[in-house]
Amino acid sequence: MLAIDRDQLLCERLNGHPLLRARVESLLEVVENAAGDCEKADAAERRVIDELRQLGHEALTAWAERGVEKSVAVAQAEPAWRPGGKKNCIGTPLSDESRSPNRSGGMARALSGRSVPWPG
Repeated sequence: MLAIDRDQLLCERLNGHPLLRARVESLLEVVENAAGDCEKADAAERRVIDELRQLGHEALTAWAERGVEKSVAVAQAEPAWRPGGKKNCIGTPLSDESRSPNRSGGMARALSGRSVPWPG
């Protein structure tokens, strides 16, 4: 791939992420000392670190948003998909097993509110 093609591809990709593009431009301004406020290495270092932190934050935010969009698209493509919302079910009915007494007291404990010894 030619360098011109790679440069154009990079510009197109950055144009798809305007926040990242702005952050890269800010980083380049620090390197070029465009504002003239980075005369000393300490000031330049602080600005570079700040710009890189913000770049990382914005990159991860864009990554997460893209992941959510993909997940939603996959979920909506499934035939049984339905959007989240308030559930209308009050629960599942008790099974025969949960109604019968067991070693911990079962229904007898639930009805009396106290522990009932297991016969035997």
